[in-house]
Amino acid sequence: MNERRLRLLLGSNLLAIVFFWLLYHTDNPRPYTNMLYFLLMGMLACWLLEQESLASPLAWVRGKTVLGDIVLGSFLMLVFYLLTLAGYHAARAGLVPFGGQGENWVFFTAAWKRINPLLSLAGIVLVVVALELFYRSYVLEVLGAWLGENQGLLLCSLLSALRGFCSGGIVSGGYDFALSWIWGWIYLRAGLAAAIAVHLVWDILFVYLSPG
Repeated sequence: MNERRLRLLLGSNLLAIVFFWLLYHTDNPRPYTNMLYFLLMGMLACWLLEQESLASPLAWVRGKTVLGDIVLGSFLMLVFYLLTLAGYHAARAGLVPFGGQGENWVFFTAAWKRINPLLSLAGIVLVVVALELFYRSYVLEVLGAWLGENQGLLLCSLLSALRGFCSGGIVSGGYDFALSWIWGWIYLRAGLAAAIAVHLVWDILFVYLSPG
């Protein structure tokens, strides 16, 4: 990897981490600031892809098992959601020591459910597309070309987890790593469209079927 490519990769991820931390540690009118943050992330991803000459063509579809991978990924998202919901109720009952994370879940998603439903859904789609363009189409492609697919997927997931860890703690970082790994795995198998679809299933479950 040449020096310029490394600077762009590290600098863009540092920006993502710092601004994500600011987003979650300042008093701001959510979810509108979230939408602005991810709009900027999506624009940054498109610029980075252009710099890397990866923008054309984007790997929208890979392989011959796209539909099956979307179904499999969606099933995994449902399992993650059910485990998250079970953990929330276990924490409220005092069975696990992560009650604060469950309350953060309710607090975060409440604002998304209060605003206009169409605007809320459009915002969720924006979030998903921006994240997939940045972490899969840009970060994973660059790291995969440098380190190989498996190592690239691992490091890409760790970078995403670092963003989650710095903003929400160990549990948030762990979730971010696991989900990022699955979305990256789907991306490598079936392409960007499948990764967006599976990621969107998770966000819809996480936001609109959250407790409270």
